[in-house]
Amino acid sequence: MKIVILVEDKAKTPGIVDATDYFQKLCSGWLTTSVTVAKHRTKANRKRPNDPHQAILSLLKPTDYFVALNRQGPTGTFWAPDSYEFSDFLGEIMRGSWHRLVFAVGGADGLPENVLTRAERILSLSHLTFPHDIVPLMLLEQIYRSLTILHLHPYHR
Repeated sequence: MKIVILVEDKAKTPGIVDATDYFQKLCSGWLTTSVTVAKHRTKANRKRPNDPHQAILSLLKPTDYFVALNRQGPTGTFWAPDSYEFSDFLGEIMRGSWHRLVFAVGGADGLPENVLTRAERILSLSHLTFPHDIVPLMLLEQIYRSLTILHLHPYHR
């Protein structure tokens, strides 16, 4: 199984890329992860600015389980699991027929309604506001933590 984290832009905060790479390497014993900048490139929009929200939707496949990260969903609903609930969720997805688990992280303005309504789940990591380039790192750490819970590794304690 592969986990893809779609972001609007590369991380700019010092140390984030190294820490992200570190957790991706830790996860690699169980599954493949990637942090991908969403870019929508076609001949028609080559001269127009990149629309990362449209790019997110265009990168999704029917066999993907799609989770949008946002404080709340379009109807005010969201999912804010603890580490054990997130681990149960990850285990269910890994055992299911999905080819990829795709997370979308919005930029400073969050994700628009059309992306949120396409998501199978709206995940809230916190009600606090974080710089958007730190969120993939936080998510990767939770993915690694979940994998260690699932495999009875002592890291999660």
